[in-house]
Amino acid sequence: MVARRDCKTAVEAVPLVCRRWQRVQKTLCGDVALDMRHIGCSLETVLQRFKSVTGLRLECIRYSTQDSDLTLIAKNCRSLTQLSLHECGEVTDAGVIAIAENCKSLTLLNLHNCWRVTDDGVIAIAENCKSLTTITLSNCDQVTDAGVIAIAENCKSLTILYLKHCEEVTDAGVIAIAENCKSLTYLFSRPRPMILKKRLRKHRHRITTYSQYVTLYMKYMALCYEGGLDV
Repeated sequence: MVARRDCKTAVEAVPLVCRRWQRVQKTLCGDVALDMRHIGCSLETVLQRFKSVTGLRLECIRYSTQDSDLTLIAKNCRSLTQLSLHECGEVTDAGVIAIAENCKSLTLLNLHNCWRVTDDGVIAIAENCKSLTTITLSNCDQVTDAGVIAIAENCKSLTILYLKHCEEVTDAGVIAIAENCKSLTYLFSRPRPMILKKRLRKHRHRITTYSQYVTLYMKYMALCYEGGLDV
């Protein structure tokens, strides 16, 4: 059966029906990391079988992740170190706060496009999960400098931070990160096109030809990819 299935899918799915395989998998791989995209049963069933889950991907593939799912994870996965909620648009501060208060060993958190999450959720994560090294807040429109500053003040081991399309984050938040997170190696803060146009408009007195516009545009985009927020 295993030979006819995708290897990753088989390795993650077989322990759901075979307790012996659970022990084999743990022996081979140590703590368990699960990608729910490859598992067709409910999250509750998975967590009943796997007591040492350290990594979970709950990206919205088979179902829409809710705060109730995060509450379940918070109660059962106290050793969780990595959690991806990429595109989980139904998740709110309530679910994120439950994770923050119970999964304090988190080192990686992906909240890409979790647009309902605000500073309250981010601050809770920052204050409780101080070992974070990677956090993605891209497209979290309601996150402001307050949330980013909380990360800067509490997560001193941060190495990677994604702030793509976080339009409410200004230089103040980025400066706080720069001053406190000395181990930072990657900051992605590319703005939306409309924000880019507004910032370019500030320099309209310097633009007299189309070629100058293109030059300034390319310079700005290069700075954005390097983590800069302004020119």
